[in-house]
Amino acid sequence: SAAIANNKSYLAQQQQEELTQLDLKITRSAKYPSIDAYAQYYHSNTKYSKGSTESSKYTIPSVGASVSFNVFNGRQQHTKEQNAKLDVLSEQERSRQAKAELERDAVNAFTDYDYKRRIADLQKSSLKQATLNFEQTKEKFQLGQVTSIEFRTAQENLLSVGNQYNDALFQAKVAEYELLQLTGELIK
Repeated sequence: SAAIANNKSYLAQQQQEELTQLDLKITRSAKYPSIDAYAQYYHSNTKYSKGSTESSKYTIPSVGASVSFNVFNGRQQHTKEQNAKLDVLSEQERSRQAKAELERDAVNAFTDYDYKRRIADLQKSSLKQATLNFEQTKEKFQLGQVTSIEFRTAQENLLSVGNQYNDALFQAKVAEYELLQLTGELIK
């Protein structure tokens, strides 16, 4: 649900679907009458030549309205409406697919994160066991009960398990970031 609520790509697809629905409404509005209104105001003040006392002054207000209605346009309006309806259906299908893909990706990302976190936990217990094994081998080496080769093998085993644990932690963190990015929580 967080992925659906916060994913920018999915939200952009939702807005695109809304825009196509508004385009359909605009297309349908063309079959209704349209009313145009206007208003004008004209003022003139004219003075004649120098010696004349005559002048002209008048003001003309003008208001009007017109109604237009398209009676027949060769079924172009019907074709435009059908195309707009198809656009709406197409965007709805894209939104449905985007939602399904997002849900699938969110489930996969969560499963991957959970799996890698469990592997990190198992590697942690392996590291504890390898540390315990190394400590026992070290004590035996100091007592002379194991050879230097066995001691070195225990050291290498501890380093190898430590590297595997660090790698598992890194992989779990990468999976967590991918999950957070998908759900939109990484930006917050």
